[in-house]
Amino acid sequence: MLGCFHAEKILLGLAILAVLILVALVAGFFFVMNQLNSPGFAESIRQGIKDKFGAEVQFSGHRIGLGSASLQKLTIPNPSVPQGENLLSADLIELDFSLLSIFQGNPTVSKLIITQPVLKLRQRKEGGLILPIDLAQLQAKLTEASANPGPVEAGTQLPLSISNLKLLGAAVEVYADDGSVLFKAENANFNGSFTQTLSERSAQGDLTIAKLFITPGIQASEAKSPLVFEKNILRLTQLTAKLYGGDFAGEASLDTQASPMTYQTTAQVTGADLSPFMADLGSDANTILGKATMDFKGGGDFAQPKELVGAGTLSVSEFQVPKLQSLKAVGLTLGITALQEGKFDSLQSTYKIAGQKVILEPLNVNSPNLNIVMNGPIGFDKSIQLLGTLSVDPGSLQLANTLLSSANLSSSSVTRMNLPITVTGMANDPKVRVDMSGMDPIQSHRRGQRSSRRLPQTQERRSCPRHGTSGR
Repeated sequence: MLGCFHAEKILLGLAILAVLILVALVAGFFFVMNQLNSPGFAESIRQGIKDKFGAEVQFSGHRIGLGSASLQKLTIPNPSVPQGENLLSADLIELDFSLLSIFQGNPTVSKLIITQPVLKLRQRKEGGLILPIDLAQLQAKLTEASANPGPVEAGTQLPLSISNLKLLGAAVEVYADDGSVLFKAENANFNGSFTQTLSERSAQGDLTIAKLFITPGIQASEAKSPLVFEKNILRLTQLTAKLYGGDFAGEASLDTQASPMTYQTTAQVTGADLSPFMADLGSDANTILGKATMDFKGGGDFAQPKELVGAGTLSVSEFQVPKLQSLKAVGLTLGITALQEGKFDSLQSTYKIAGQKVILEPLNVNSPNLNIVMNGPIGFDKSIQLLGTLSVDPGSLQLANTLLSSANLSSSSVTRMNLPITVTGMANDPKVRVDMSGMDPIQSHRRGQRSSRRLPQTQERRSCPRHGTSGR
């Protein structure tokens, strides 16, 4: 009996000890959780990010649990731009993780969801982006950490796996120094995964973007592409979109390791309607009509969005410019139906992009017995400076036929006429001028014919006196 009594006391003591240990663990857990979720810990997070990356980070609240964490209303202010224009913001960041994997030194995140992240960038007047951090210095620091992983930098190179990475309702906005929009992507969504090892990072998934805007006034919708990130290169491998009722297809890549970061892109557009494009430029939708097909290959510096460099071709079928009154006036004067109605068979051009200009070299507008060839730039600011020649077959000109008939000539006796033409002003209100002195070949031909007929008479007049004088 005594032995049983002692055994019960020992068991009771062990039970009480287990309860006390459990209570201590629970209390310790709640204490740790309370500390992790305290304003003081939040401040330490902010300070740690500032020390590491040199940027201020703000958030309205956070929550850390055994296998999950979240941040609410995250913002990274940009004090060098107009007030309220944060560099980065997000409504909510949520992640689920394996606590055991963290203790094992190989964190595994089963889910990371970032809701409504917005990235806003602004370009300086002289080029480059206005950022609250030195991007080149940050890149150099991260590169050095990648090349020399050690105890101090181990945190930045810790292996990490995110099997379910989502961006929901994201947006990217890029502005010029004067506040005009250079680029905007709205309602973007990404669904993929991310992996980081001691030596490299990689990601893959699918990206969709509801709306895109690209200066000087191009708008696209329903953009989508597989996304791949490896060896520091971000690639959109099969980018497609709807562009003014036509189809857009292309590829793009961004070298995130380069300083500054550089990008390359190729694009093809088929069947785009020019009417809504003109409306986006601020013009009457009926100023220029037709279906456009084009291709482009080029690239640039991510820090200077306007400095795009590249080349391509453009063609427009059923090309029309019915609203250009100055061109109509020329058509009425010359009696050219195509110019009167502003309707042409096609437009073709090769072009280059550089210095914030699209340089047409050359631009050809074609119709029967009519060809317009022009060269010159169209600026990203929508300014136009085109010079060229309007070449016509005199046989198709009512005015030319009238002049030729009055001179008793046929149209076949006069060569094709070239009339200088200029297009200036702004894309939303172009000014067209045709130099009518190009009609001089007809006048000169008439004068030449008259002179040749007068010449024998003049010689006869001169010879008569001589004969008369000799007769005397």
